[in-house]
Amino acid sequence: GEVACDYLRLYLADSRPKLALPQERSLFVTSRGRRFHYTNLSFLVSQYGKKAGIKKFSLERTPIFTYSKAGTK
Repeated sequence: GEVACDYLRLYLADSRPKLALPQERSLFVTSRGRRFHYTNLSFLVSQYGKKAGIKKFSLERTPIFTYSKAGTK
């Protein structure tokens, strides 16, 4: 957890302000400055999980997935 928190702080302080469109409120944004759709985020995380040797990984029950999915309605 602490390493992930450090990277999240770095993203919020340095990367996200440069990427996000002014009106975008989503936490994660694409290189075009728009929100990162939860299906794309889920796919990328699962791909990185496979590369890391995690056989089965899902964001379905994690708070960030639930929050991002709720924000799309």
